Amino acid sequence: MAASWMPTFASSTWFNYVNFFVSVISLCIFALLTILFALTPLWQAWGARCRQCCRDRRRDPVDDPGDLELANGDDDGHEKKEKKKNDTTLSLSLDKEQEESEAPPPAKPKPARLHYLDNIKWILIEVVILHHVACVFSGYNCIGIGLFPATVGMGEPGSNDSLMVLQLISRWFLTLNQSYFMALFFFISAYFSPSSLDRKGAWKFLEDKFWRLGVPLTVCTFLLYPAINTAITNIFQPEQRFWVNPPYLPSPDQLWFVFWLLLFNLVYLGCSKIHRAIGKTRGESIEKKNASLSLSPGTAHRSNTSALLRPVLYFLAVWIGVSVVQGCISILGLYQGTASWGMLFNSPSFFDMGMYVTYFVGGILAKRHGWLTAFATLDCKLVWIARACCLVGAFLPGICPLWEGLPSWVAVNARLNETGASAFVVTPGLFYNLFGLAFTVVLLHDAPKYLNFTNPFTRFMARSAYTAYIIHLWFVKLAAISFGFILGATTEIPAVGWLGVAPPDPSTAVSLAVKAEEVAAWMPWVAALYVSVVVTVVVWPVAYALAVMPGLRTML
Repeated sequence: MAASWMPTFASSTWFNYVNFFVSVISLCIFALLTILFALTPLWQAWGARCRQCCRDRRRDPVDDPGDLELANGDDDGHEKKEKKKNDTTLSLSLDKEQEESEAPPPAKPKPARLHYLDNIKWILIEVVILHHVACVFSGYNCIGIGLFPATVGMGEPGSNDSLMVLQLISRWFLTLNQSYFMALFFFISAYFSPSSLDRKGAWKFLEDKFWRLGVPLTVCTFLLYPAINTAITNIFQPEQRFWVNPPYLPSPDQLWFVFWLLLFNLVYLGCSKIHRAIGKTRGESIEKKNASLSLSPGTAHRSNTSALLRPVLYFLAVWIGVSVVQGCISILGLYQGTASWGMLFNSPSFFDMGMYVTYFVGGILAKRHGWLTAFATLDCKLVWIARACCLVGAFLPGICPLWEGLPSWVAVNARLNETGASAFVVTPGLFYNLFGLAFTVVLLHDAPKYLNFTNPFTRFMARSAYTAYIIHLWFVKLAAISFGFILGATTEIPAVGWLGVAPPDPSTAVSLAVKAEEVAAWMPWVAALYVSVVVTVVVWPVAYALAVMPGLRTML
C-alpha cells in the first residue's frame, strides 16, 4: 500500500476515461495505417495489371507491317520479316552478353539461423499460456475469469489450506514471469529489426510490420476479441453482462504487446532515418564509420574485453534505471491505478514500460554490436554470479508472496511504505527486477549451448508460436468454464457458482456461491492440471493449422 502523501491520480475515474479514449484513438490510427500499408501491395498489383493491359492493346497484331504485306500477297513482306527476325536475334544475343558482363557479384551466403532464438520464442509463448492459466487460479481473476474464490490466510477460520497453497504458487509464478518474459519478447523482436530495415528499406519495412502486426491487432481488437469475449461471458453469466461487457467494446487484450511492438518499430525507423541524415551531413556513411573502428594489435585485447562486458554493464544500468522509473510511476499512482486490462495503458504496461523500452533498445544494440556472441562467451564467474542472483531474486520480497505472512516483514514493509522507499526497493524496485535481469543474462549465455538445435517438433512449435499467442486466451477461458460445468454437474453447486469474473469496479462484483471451505482439497490441483493440459494440447495444433493456411501464411 502506498504512503498517504503519495498522489494517486491514476486511480481516479477521470484517468480511466482518458485511458479509454486515448487507447481507442490510438487503435483507430493504427487501424487506418494498417489499411493503408496492407492494401498498398494490392494497389501496386492492380496498377501493374492495368499497365500490362495498356501495353497489350498497343501491340495489336493488325498493326504489324509485315503481317499486312503477307496478307496482301507481297513477296517482299517475307524477306522483310526474315531480316527483322535476324536483327532481333542479333540484338538479343548482344544484350545477353552485355548483361552477363555487367551481372552483379554473387550474393553473400545468408548467416546461419539462430535456432536457439526460435526455441526461446516458443518456450516463452508456452510460459505465457501457463501464466494466464495461473491467473485463473490466483484469486485475482486478472484475465476476466477465475475458478474458486480467493481464500484467507492459512489456518484461519474459513480458509482452505490446499486452495491457499495453489493461489500462493500461482501468484509467485505470475510475479516471476512478469519480471522478464514480455521484456524478452521485445528484446528478441528488436534483434531482427535492424537487418529487416537494412534489407527491405523503409517502405517495405513498414509494409511488413503493418501486415504481420497491424492486421492481427486491428482484426482482433475491433472484431474477434469483442465478439468472442461477449459470447464467452454470455455462456455462464448472462445476468451480469451489463457490467462485464458492454454491447461492443474494442479490446486488444493480450495484443497490447503487439501494439507497443509496432509503435517501437515505428520509432526505431524514425530514429534510424535521423541518424542516417546526420551521418550524411557530416560526410560519413555508416559503412565508413564501421570501417574506421579497426583496432590496432596493442589495444585489441583490451577492446575485446570491454566489448564483452558492455552488454552486462548495459543490463546493470537497466536494473537500476528501471527500478527508479518504476518507483516514480508507483508514487504517481499509475501502478495502483485501476486502468483496465483491455486498454493499452493498463497497470502492467505502465509498470514495466521502462523495462520494455530498454530491452527493445538492447535488442537493437545486440544486433548492431554482436552482443549475443558476447553473452555466449561471458566469463564463467559472471555467469555464476548471475545464476546466484536468479536464485536469490526468486525468493526476495516483492517476488515471493510468502513474505506477506511474516509479521516481522509486515512491520518492516509498513515502515518502508510510510517513507515511500518500498516503491524503489521492493515492489516495484530493485528486488522485483533482480530476478528478471539476472535470468536474462543466464538465458542468453546458456541458450546457445543447450537450445541451438532444430527438429520437426521445434519447427512445429516455432511456426505456431505467434498464432498461439494471439488465440490462446480464448481457450484458457473456455477450459476454465468447461471445468466449472464439470464441477456443476458433479456437485450440488451450479457451474456459475464456481466461476467468477473481474468487473471494472470491484465494489459491484457478485460473490461466488461456493465458499473456500467448501472446496475439496483435490479440486484446485485437478482443475489446474486439467486447464493446463487441455489448453496446451488444443492451442498449438490449432495455431499451426491457422499459421500454414493460405492467405495467413505470410502474416502468421
